[in-house]
Formats: sequence, C-alpha cells, structure tokens
Amino acid sequence: MMLDAMDATEPKVSTQEDQPDVSTAPSCAVRRSFDASDINPIFNHPTVFPNVSVPGLEKIDVTNLVADPRNVLLTADGGGIIFCQIEPGIYEVHTAFLKPERSSNGPHIRNVCQNAYRWMFTHTDCMVLQTRIPAFNRAAIVFAPLLGWRLEFERKSVWPTADGMVDMSFFCLRYEDWVKNDDHIVETGNGFHRKLDEERARHGVEDDGHPDEECHDRYVGACAEMIFSGQPEKGVILYNRWARFAGYGPIAMISKDPLMVDIGDALLHVVQKSFKAIRMKASPRGNSNTHGADQILAACTQDTSAGS
Repeated sequence: MMLDAMDATEPKVSTQEDQPDVSTAPSCAVRRSFDASDINPIFNHPTVFPNVSVPGLEKIDVTNLVADPRNVLLTADGGGIIFCQIEPGIYEVHTAFLKPERSSNGPHIRNVCQNAYRWMFTHTDCMVLQTRIPAFNRAAIVFAPLLGWRLEFERKSVWPTADGMVDMSFFCLRYEDWVKNDDHIVETGNGFHRKLDEERARHGVEDDGHPDEECHDRYVGACAEMIFSGQPEKGVILYNRWARFAGYGPIAMISKDPLMVDIGDALLHVVQKSFKAIRMKASPRGNSNTHGADQILAACTQDTSAGS
C-alpha cells in the first residue's frame, strides 16, 4: 500500500552509511538497506501505524520481508519503500513516510519515490509496480497519479478497520509508463551521446549524423542505466523493442564478462558506469530514419497471397 504519515516530531530514519547512494535529487538521497530497523520505527509510528495495520495487530515487523533477497528496501530521510516481489518482474509497493514539515514534505517524498522507482526499473527485473490503497487514505489516492500510477480498478469493502470494511483502490506503474515520464533518464541519454561523441573524436570517426531526439535520448538513457546497473540483458531487450518500432537500428550484447555491447557503429566495452569504444565505424547519413522506412516498406510489400 502507498502510505503517507502526518507527523513532524519523529527523528529522521537511519540509513546504512556503507550502502552506496542509489540516486539523488533535491532534498533526498535514496539508499538500499538490508536492515529492517531502518523502516520498522516508521511503520510503527502512531501516525503511520493506523494506516497500515488491521484490527488486532499490535506491531509491524518487516524483518522477514527485508531478509528475503527477492525483496528490496529503499530508505531515505524520514521513511522508505519496500518492494515485495509478487512474481518475477512484478513487485508490490509499501511506502511509509513521516511528515517533517508540511511545506516541504510533498517534494521530498515525490523525489524519493521517483528515485526509488527508477532504481527498481533499472537495477532489477522489475517491469510492473503494484500498490493498494484503502479508501480512508485520501492523501495517498491523490498523490499516486502525480507519480505516474494508474488506477486499475476498485473493490468494495475489502480492507478491515475498527469501523468496518472499507473500499480499496488498486494502482499499477508499468515500465512503459515510467520510461515516458522520468526526465532523469533523458539526461543519462544525453550523457551517453556526449561520451560517444568523445569516443568518435578519439577514433577519428565522423559523427553518425542522426538527429538529436528527446525520445531517443530517453530510451538510450534507460538502456544505459540498466547496462551500468547490472541488467544488460534487460536493457538491450527493451531498447530493441523500442528501436524496432521507432526505426532505429538494434544493439546486441556480445559478452557479459567482459561486458561488450555492439551498438551498430561501435563496439563498446562497459566498465563500471562508463564505456570505451573498442572499434568504431562511420554510419550512413540519416541511417536512423531510413532504417524504419525500409522496414515499413518491406512489410507493406510482402506477398501475402501464398497459400490462399
């Protein structure tokens, strides 16, 4: 469930200093934690507990959830998010935050959530996030669409409270919706292209001439972040799925150790969060546009009468 607390007095939740920063944005830093004590105090805080508990439950302890390596706990100042794997590629989201200051809480939580979703889509097999919100949590129901969640359906009288059963709203955030709306990955795509231009200059190869397109930067950025974050197969598959539709040439992972990716006009050796071009070649001018046109023309002119 997407949960939002309403208190300003509780100290900030602790984080593990030995865990690397996942991502940063104004007013937030997100880390992966393997310690349930980083989030248990938030779930059990008196302003949060009523939103997450059911009658008869005295305390929430997510130790077993966090200990399961299939699940992910991402923490930040004032709260955190648990992503529980329902099945490969699908995670249920449980979000809990205190409200340090009413004027600044919204942007902080929004930044944390956006960074956490980005981490899940680029660092894991995640393709779909799911969350359930009981009807009494109106703040979360209003907040969810602002983060890209889509209402899938509602069910009547399914969540128990001290006053009886209440309705529940069911939301999803799919990879396809996330990649179209996360602007951080556009800058990653820009950075990838800038580095590629440096490698072309180093090899003395002329620029490939394809136009600068925001859509291309976006999907290149998502692919690059997956490759840099240990999900190269996922990155290549999802980029090629988009590229075939958009009319760009495909890419291929040649080997995983060392990590080598063929992007058509260059063979890249990926090291940590950067790369070097092992070899490069000039691309035909306008290749990214004519590739798609040729595919469409070929599909439209195939003989479909065979066997009739």
